Amino acid sequence: MKVEDKLSDFLDLFYKEKGYTIEKITGKDNRVLGDKRLRKDTKTLLIEEKSASYLHSNMVIELIQDMRRPDSEYFKGWFFHIRVDLIMYGYYENKTAERPTIVYKVEWKKAKSHFLSEFKKKGYESKLTYGTTDENYGLTFNAYYPWSHLQKIGIVEEVCSEQESLFDVPFEPVKTVQPTPEEVEIAASEWHEFHKVLDVEGTCDTCKKRKAWRRYKEKKICEHCYLKAIKHWSVIS
Repeated sequence: MKVEDKLSDFLDLFYKEKGYTIEKITGKDNRVLGDKRLRKDTKTLLIEEKSASYLHSNMVIELIQDMRRPDSEYFKGWFFHIRVDLIMYGYYENKTAERPTIVYKVEWKKAKSHFLSEFKKKGYESKLTYGTTDENYGLTFNAYYPWSHLQKIGIVEEVCSEQESLFDVPFEPVKTVQPTPEEVEIAASEWHEFHKVLDVEGTCDTCKKRKAWRRYKEKKICEHCYLKAIKHWSVIS
C-alpha cells in the first residue's frame, strides 16, 4: 500500500474519533478543495492530506509542480490553488512503516498568509529556503519552512506522534541558497519560455558529455549544467 493511502486510512480513524463524518473529494474539485470534507453538527472542514516516507524538519511548500511543462494546468504548485481549512502532514519513518511517526495539523489560511509575508522579506530576514526536487510529479520548485517555528507561532499543531519530538531525529539540513522574490518571479517567467527553446539535439556545449536539453545564452546546454548556471536555483542532493 502506498504511503498516501496508509495515511488516508490512519487519518480516517482519527477524524471518526473526533466525531466527524467523512466525504472524499474527487475529480477536479480535489485540486482546489482538498482530499476530504469533514462534517460535525454545523461545522464543515476541508482537508488536504500530504505524506512523506521519510522524516523532515521542514514543511515542504510546492511553488511550481513541473517546471518542464510550463503550459500545463499543473504548472503552478499546490501553494497557489488549494482552498482548504487544514493540511494534515504525515511523516513515516520509511515506506514499510504501518503508521506515521508524526502528523502535523496546519491551519492553512494562517500559514499561507504568513508565507506570503515571508516571501516579501529580504533573504537574510526570512526563514524560507528554496530548492528543487526531481521526483514523483517532475522537476518541482519548493520552499522550505521549519516546523519548529510554525509550532512556535501557533500555526501548526502536532496531533499524533509515536515519539516525543520529530526534532530528536538526526536531520541533514537542506542545502539551498536564498533567492529574492524578484529572482523567483524571473525564474518562473523563464520556465514559461521553455517551449521556445527545448527543441535541441546533440551534446551539451558546457560539460561536453550529457545530452543537450535546451538553449541558454546561445548555447546548447544539459539540464544539470543549466540548473548550476542559474544562481538562484539550488539542487537538493
